[in-house]
Amino acid sequence: MRNFAKKNENLIISIAVTLVMVTVIGICFDYYYQANDDITIKNILSGVYTGTPESRNIQMHYPMSLLISLLYRIGRGIPWYGLLLCTAHFFSFGYIAYNTNKVINKTWVKVLLSAIEVALFTSAMLYEIVFTQYTVTVGIISAAGMFGLFLSDRTLEPKAFIKANIPNFILIFVAFITRSEMLLLMMPFICLAGLFKWTDTDKETNEKAFDKKNLLKYFGAFAIILVSLGIGQLIHTVAYSNPEWKEFVRFFDNRTELYDYQFVPSYEGNEAFYDSINLGKEEVTLLENYNFGIDSDITADTLKQVADYAKSLKGDNGSLITRMKAALPDYKYILRYGQENDVYGKNLRELYLVGMLMLVLLIIKNNELIRIWQPALLFMVRSGLWLYMISTGRYPARITHSLYFIELVLIIGMIIFQAKKERQKRFPMATVLAIMLFALFSVSVFAINYQKVQAESIQRNKANEEKVALHEYCKTHSDNFYFVDVYSFCSSMNDHVEYSEKIFEDVDNSINNYDYLGGWIMNSPHTWDKLTNYGIVKEKDEIEKSITDKENVYVIVRDDRDTDWIKDYYKTKRDIEIDVSEVDKIADIFGIYSIGKLN
Repeated sequence: MRNFAKKNENLIISIAVTLVMVTVIGICFDYYYQANDDITIKNILSGVYTGTPESRNIQMHYPMSLLISLLYRIGRGIPWYGLLLCTAHFFSFGYIAYNTNKVINKTWVKVLLSAIEVALFTSAMLYEIVFTQYTVTVGIISAAGMFGLFLSDRTLEPKAFIKANIPNFILIFVAFITRSEMLLLMMPFICLAGLFKWTDTDKETNEKAFDKKNLLKYFGAFAIILVSLGIGQLIHTVAYSNPEWKEFVRFFDNRTELYDYQFVPSYEGNEAFYDSINLGKEEVTLLENYNFGIDSDITADTLKQVADYAKSLKGDNGSLITRMKAALPDYKYILRYGQENDVYGKNLRELYLVGMLMLVLLIIKNNELIRIWQPALLFMVRSGLWLYMISTGRYPARITHSLYFIELVLIIGMIIFQAKKERQKRFPMATVLAIMLFALFSVSVFAINYQKVQAESIQRNKANEEKVALHEYCKTHSDNFYFVDVYSFCSSMNDHVEYSEKIFEDVDNSINNYDYLGGWIMNSPHTWDKLTNYGIVKEKDEIEKSITDKENVYVIVRDDRDTDWIKDYYKTKRDIEIDVSEVDKIADIFGIYSIGKLN
């Protein structure tokens, strides 16, 4: 038994410290889906959306969504999607600790560093762990694969080196098929890790970067990563080659461009443009309030035309370099002070700055000034990524936090590499100082983030009471179907806190009988599969006709939002006078409206 423990102590230690943190977080908090995107993904994969677990959800690449949907078919009542996201977070933290242990000799040092690493990552990313979002999960998985690659044994022969890095290739591939755009954003750091590893040659063995074996190892690893990503992309492309899905992908991409990167210009002052594409004021209102699903005349081409026009109004037609130069003042501000109203990001920024300082000090103390190009190049690459994101006008916390995290993980790997050299000296004070600082940060950051996450949990629980009330109402009226005004179901009326959903509590994966009048899944083949269950078939103008013609179809609008947009749309666009009558109420917050034609 003792021999087994000693032989597998790297794994045992990393699992033990990770389980401690899992237990601590599990006792202190519930787990939530951070935003509606993840809830919708979960609903599609689990069968809540159409009644059957679906293998396509557009946000993920097909291999991953297929796998999760198969798990739901095996165990429908298990929250597979959320379970996998939460598992991925702690697995990645433990995996980083495991790879750290492999380059350390003394057991007590392994325990100390593993505990500090896992505690530090958990503390810094506490918000993302409790309020789970698949974009951040990709960032964490990418960081783990990059770290494993960076600390892999460079003395191995090419074949053995490639074999030893298979787990890291798998992690990078999993990140790609979970959200390809995010993995591609992480790729510069993965490439830097490979570059630093390749060029850190060993003087004692007279190892050279351009030796045949080194080229086979590192360029072979890079080739395997590229090929695996290519295979994942090919499978995804084939899976969405059906004409219906190809058209929806086009609709989805144009919708993303309009709402995520551009804006909907107001009708006033832009009448000539809207007249040229046959959009009236009432249809522009549908675009503004995200209820475009009611109008079948709003197509992928419509969204593209509006997005292109909005881009021209913003003056975004300059070159990328020009826009990145214009973003420089904002980047300098963020680098100095952090993003406004982003406490979690400021903590990560401080950790990054401390880590970078410790790395430079270790390089100087080890008399390896020749390697100062590494942190310098790292800073240049991260600056380029930040400037690019700022120039697009879209850099939400879930992306910036992931960038901070993967950069911090790479810096820690570089610190470990330098610390191994420094510890050979009599007084490795820089290494001891780095360990103490990171230990201190893990405690202080956890204390700060704990209070804020706990406060938001209370707010979300309160806000979710409204969502639960709506959900239960619809379930008890299962013969009806309800179209929901999009902005009525985005956040709580009282606190303006975004609705979420607990991952492991009250799991119900049976089909729900309501849907938004907009959102990223609207107009997909899944939309019509869902609506067919309630007698709404795929025909032109079928959604708007079902609202006025079917007695069991209703519209849900929150009390602080008006219903004039419905009347105006039918009167102006369809030349129909309608009566909008409130027939019921949910929790004194949501109105249930019957829409009928007036004779």
